[in-house]
This record gives sequence, C-alpha cells and structure tokens, in this order.
Amino acid sequence: MENNAQPILYIAIGAHISDPKGTVTIGTTTLKGMVCREKNKIMEIKWVYMLDDSKTKRQWDYWENAHMGSWVSNLLGENIRVHFDKSHLENICPQNRTDNWWNLGTVSMKELQAHVQEKIEEYS
Repeated sequence: MENNAQPILYIAIGAHISDPKGTVTIGTTTLKGMVCREKNKIMEIKWVYMLDDSKTKRQWDYWENAHMGSWVSNLLGENIRVHFDKSHLENICPQNRTDNWWNLGTVSMKELQAHVQEKIEEYS
C-alpha cells in the first residue's frame, strides 16, 4: 500500500470560532486526506493512529461508524451539535462537518486517546 493511502483513525478538536472549548470528533481518513479533512471539517487533528492494512479504508470507515461512536459516547456522553454540522447543512453543501462531536468535559485528551487505542487494539 502506498504510504499516502494508509488508513488512519484520528481525534480532532473543533476549530470553528463558535465551537465550545473541548469539542472533539473521531474519524477515519488516509494520511493523504488529513489536510483536506481538517479544512473541510473545520478541525485540528491532535492524535493519529495508523490502522493496519488488513482492511480497506472503506472497511475501516464502516467499523468506525458502527462501533467507535457508541464507545466514545459511553465515555463522554451524548453527541453535541456544532456550527455547520451535517444536520445543519444537509442538502445545502456536499462537504460539511460530521454530526459526531462530543465535549471532553472532565475527561482528558490523553484518557480519550487511551480509550480509543484500546478499542482499536481489541478489534484488530
């Protein structure tokens, strides 16, 4: 696999001026896609986990959508809304922010990273 096509899972903080402090999201992309993802989703990637190549990017996307959100919600609580999220811009803009945002609250970024890494390693 070409290095730029390497699938990754990231944790990012919201970078829009209206985002509450401690707003985070988790998602998948590729090394090559990180810059565009940050720009399109108005976020700053703070942590990256290199996913193994036993699955395609699309298979990792499916896994992340099917499992990671609920695991993160168990740790951080319910999703929150952010400005320009998918629900807000549905049918208006093809490139918009995800609806998968949480507030860190009393959980540190380091604790979230450890939780996410543990879940990935359990699955792999």
